[in-house]
Amino acid sequence: MTTKENIIITRPKPEDLPLTLKQIARYAGGSRYRMDDEMKKMAASIMDKAKRLVFPALVYAVHDVSDLKNDIRDKLFSFGPSEDVSKVAACVCTLGPNLETEVNKMMKNGSALEGLFFYAAGVGLLESLANLSFSHITTLARNYDLYTGCRFGPGFNNVPMDFQSYLFSMVDSANIGVSLTDSMVMIPAKSWSFFVFLHRKAPAETNVNKCYRCSLETCPYRIVEVGARW
Repeated sequence: MTTKENIIITRPKPEDLPLTLKQIARYAGGSRYRMDDEMKKMAASIMDKAKRLVFPALVYAVHDVSDLKNDIRDKLFSFGPSEDVSKVAACVCTLGPNLETEVNKMMKNGSALEGLFFYAAGVGLLESLANLSFSHITTLARNYDLYTGCRFGPGFNNVPMDFQSYLFSMVDSANIGVSLTDSMVMIPAKSWSFFVFLHRKAPAETNVNKCYRCSLETCPYRIVEVGARW
């Protein structure tokens, strides 16, 4: 871990990122897809290869609300209550470019199924990295006697893509090799960015299943838990 002022950089080991065959099946074919034994064997092999291709890294910065520019503060607080928010964390995490390069090579060589499974493995690993990033921010929040709210970021939960420019102005993503195009797309592609509010009071408990909190109920990748309310 590297710390410089309020910027914290961490480079986890690939083996620290959980990945399961169920995740690969879900991201390759949707929530209803079930792999047969042959597909499971292929997916398990690709899962191991994918972990050898990635170089996980995350960078985040925590800012006092009072230090934010007015336009950034107003934009952020349009997506949540601000009364007890003391700080805001901005985070960018990435798996590096190698896995995406492998996917593109397989697609060009006609190995579409393997390429699809590699892509699904990348999505699962990136999800695990984002969860790990959030846990790091939660630990830091406790040091301030603060509580983390839910993640929100450009391109999901109705947050506009132009919020990327605000997020990238709050954290130096060049430290981990992530850049932003004019159309607000991150490079490498297997990267994730999000904000987190740090509250003085513990937020009300919510369902931990991200699909339950998401408004896109027709998503083919939606996880439906037994007894859930949708």
